Amino acid sequence: MRNKNEFRLLLWIILGTIVFIVGLIISIAKHERSLREKRERRLLELIEAQDNQQLRQSYIRNVCYDQYGWRPLNDSLYEVKVTSLAKYLDHLIVDDINKLIYCFVPKVASTNWKRVLLAINMKPNENYNELNPLDIKGNESHVPQAFRTLNQYNDTTEITYKLRSYLKFMFVRNPYERLLSAFRNKFEDTFKDYFRERFGRKIVKQFRQQPTNESLERGHDVTFEEFLTYISQLNTSDHNHQFNEHWRPVTNLCFPCAIDYDVIGKYETLHSDVQLVLRKARINHLIQFPKREDTYSNLPSSDLISQYYTNVSDILIDKLAKVYNQDITLFQYNYDIRNKT
Repeated sequence: MRNKNEFRLLLWIILGTIVFIVGLIISIAKHERSLREKRERRLLELIEAQDNQQLRQSYIRNVCYDQYGWRPLNDSLYEVKVTSLAKYLDHLIVDDINKLIYCFVPKVASTNWKRVLLAINMKPNENYNELNPLDIKGNESHVPQAFRTLNQYNDTTEITYKLRSYLKFMFVRNPYERLLSAFRNKFEDTFKDYFRERFGRKIVKQFRQQPTNESLERGHDVTFEEFLTYISQLNTSDHNHQFNEHWRPVTNLCFPCAIDYDVIGKYETLHSDVQLVLRKARINHLIQFPKREDTYSNLPSSDLISQYYTNVSDILIDKLAKVYNQDITLFQYNYDIRNKT
């Protein structure tokens, strides 16, 4: 009887082991299949992103030449054009180690891109983990001394060389969405009064009938319509004061008709375009771009956009469309955010 029970126990152990091994094999196979499918999806996304990029680049080059007479690719007058723009190239960050040029546009994932650029050039120390962009605080990425920009190079020949040989990329966003994001961040949700004091008081004084003394002194209660009215009357050629970088047209920050970018990403296709840049820069194995949910809050959803823009007049929308005409045309956005497709 004892031998019989031991035999049964041994049999159960053997069967259990077989079931465990089979289950482990199935689990490993599923995991490998999942990884393979994930790699295939990434590859397909990259191929699609590259195809979209080629279409985007072709369209932009044609519009630049047909409407503005600019042809950056293989242009014999390229250096002349760069010379005329050199002092305005303050948003083109240069990474000489990785041979990258990034034109940063505020409110278009620029903080995270700056974190990435800092991380890939930072030696690990007691304060930062190796190549982790989120270890870098957002305000640290905006310190002027953190980067060297293209306008800081004195030699035009050197500037031209970098523009021709480095990987150049930029990211754009629907100008109406970017305006809303800037307004909410700098006037509504801010804990600092700089924008309210620098711009808010001026906006209240200029566009509000019978403002209170508190509003004139603090500029703390600017409405979205007042902000848009202010923007609609700005001179797009003002690169320094009134046309702050947070709402300056992308075409006046990055000059996509004069500079032949290798990648022009869109906020709407941020993930796939980011992966394309990392792959082209050959740093995709070194670092991961921060996920949106880890770094962004209060993103302008369609409901928010509708809430803020519903009562904006057609006349004001038309004025804004003129201010951002080049952005809207080049990057193929709708002229009226309320008819967004």
